[in-house]
Amino acid sequence: MRIDRALLVEDLEKVVPAVGTNVLVPAFQCFQFYGDVVVATDGVLVIENVLQQDCGLNCVVPASQFLKLLQGLRDKEVDIEENTEGNLTVKSVRGSLRGDFNVVSGIQRIPVPTCDMAVLAECNDEKKILFDALKFCRYNVSKDEANGIYCGIIIDGSCVYSTDKYRVARYTLSQPLFDVPVILPPKLVDILLRYQKSVLSMGLTEESQLVVRMTDETMMYSALLEGKYEDLNRFFPDETPELVAEFPESLCPVLERHIAFLKDIDPTSKTTKISIEGNICTVLSKDVNLGVLEESVELVGKEAQPVAFEVNPLFLKDVTQVSKKLYYKDGLILFIADRLSYVCRESA
Repeated sequence: MRIDRALLVEDLEKVVPAVGTNVLVPAFQCFQFYGDVVVATDGVLVIENVLQQDCGLNCVVPASQFLKLLQGLRDKEVDIEENTEGNLTVKSVRGSLRGDFNVVSGIQRIPVPTCDMAVLAECNDEKKILFDALKFCRYNVSKDEANGIYCGIIIDGSCVYSTDKYRVARYTLSQPLFDVPVILPPKLVDILLRYQKSVLSMGLTEESQLVVRMTDETMMYSALLEGKYEDLNRFFPDETPELVAEFPESLCPVLERHIAFLKDIDPTSKTTKISIEGNICTVLSKDVNLGVLEESVELVGKEAQPVAFEVNPLFLKDVTQVSKKLYYKDGLILFIADRLSYVCRESA
């Protein structure tokens, strides 16, 4: 069947984030075609999209190789054919062979879960608050899989939490999003943040799957992390603690340089040490290849007591856009900014 190559690439790029990365499970590294629908899954997350054109396929195709081929072609249109011998060919309109893939035909479609959906696009303020919460909390999840549920983001009532057991972030929503606590896997959170402008509605099934509908009718559904978590509110003081320092506007460009310096490190894994003594704030970052970057800025107001802590510079840059005040109590560093509360341990 002759299809528009660019449109097919656009459709496949919407579902490819759900393709699995474990080479030991090849079934999760494929695109599943059902006529005018394409699906990808890693066994936990499923993304399906209605194609802008019916390719006439009903088979499983190796995702990475198929998408890479189509992205690399310059042909405006290509002919894609699935034969009875388990092969799928991609040819130019003149008949030149562009690609040949082994496929599995006659597959059964993954059932689509159903639930009541809460529309977010019609309440943009609530939507922005939710995605701000996910953005701030994403920086502070545990990266150690042994920590289980703490690798995800917890939504409990009107509060969103994350912790790696060294720091805790809490963000307050205007109203509860779900009737029961849910824990979102980090991969799902990353995809939601990437496509947040297109998120239309969310819902929770009786089987504890999160269902997300996009404005273009793309559907995502994912299993949630399961387990009990401790009361994270106990780490936050009941009263506002002592103000230690107020950061100047000049801190932002300094943090931007440190973020660029750590460009080879995953965004959620970047770490910068902040040291405060007198009215001077020292920012220090280390990279295994580039060495050390150290800069200082002058704080606003009176001299501060000496404190030091480690923080993700991307997170700190975002935090200082809403509040530049730093608090301290009993060995804990705190940021309190509108809906966000953040606490971490003081470092040596």
